[in-house]
Order: sequence, then C-alpha cells, then structure tokens
Amino acid sequence: MVIYKTTDESEGLIVTTALMEEMVERSREINITLWRLVIDEINKRLPAVLEEIRAAEQDLEQFIRREQTALLAIEAGQLPGSIVSSQQQQRQIQLQLEGIEAQMQSLSEQLGLTPEEAYASAALSADPIIADLRARFYQTETQMQLMSQDLRPDHP
Repeated sequence: MVIYKTTDESEGLIVTTALMEEMVERSREINITLWRLVIDEINKRLPAVLEEIRAAEQDLEQFIRREQTALLAIEAGQLPGSIVSSQQQQRQIQLQLEGIEAQMQSLSEQLGLTPEEAYASAALSADPIIADLRARFYQTETQMQLMSQDLRPDHP
C-alpha cells in the first residue's frame, strides 16, 4: 500500500499520475521480460519438437507402406467379407463351447459331482501320497478280511 499526503490538490494529481504511469511502464517491462523468457524456452524446445514430428511422419510413411495392402483391401470393400467370416468363426466357437458345456453337464450327472468336485477328485487321485495311502488302506482292508475268516466276530 502506498500513501501520499499533500495539501496541494494539483501536486497530488501530478504525483499520482506519475506514479501510475511508472507502475504501468514497470508492468510492461516485467511482461516483456516474461514473454521473452517464454519465447526463449519455446525456441529451445523447437528443434526437439520438429525432430519428433519428422520421426512421426517417417513412422506414418512406414506404416502406410507396410499396411498398404490392408488399407487397399478395406477401400476395395473386402472388409465386410472379413467381418462376416469373423462372425461365422465366432458362431462356430460358440457352438463348440455349448457342446463342451453339454459334455461337462453329462459327465457331472454321471459322476454325481460338480465340475469343481470332479477337478478336486482328479487332482487328489493324481497325488502320489494319496495314492500310497489308498493302497495301504486297501491292503489293510484285505488283511482284515483274511483275518476275519480265522477270528471270531468278538475278536476283530
């Protein structure tokens, strides 16, 4: 805050006007300096940006050369045929999926297991430790049956 006190009105007007003009001039100088800094920074970055643009143009040209056949096919109207072919493949895959799901449902009903239970059972039957325990269990049952022929029910 700037305060200037005077008793002479014309002197106050002159000083205030001079102060305002000086503030405007100082603001202009600051703005010009800032704009020059911005312009300098832009000029520093310009070569890199121009190089990126050239690289992008080269990439585009290479893409057009590489994909020209596909682009021409699209322009020639082969795209609708490709779409129809893709849709037919999707329908065939969907039918195959439905067939697999029906087989899974049939197996599930035959085994009396859900797919998760069947998966767990298959994983457990493939485990060698569980297979060894199962073999020992069957061996023990067989021994019990053989011994039950010689022993009385009171002495199992």
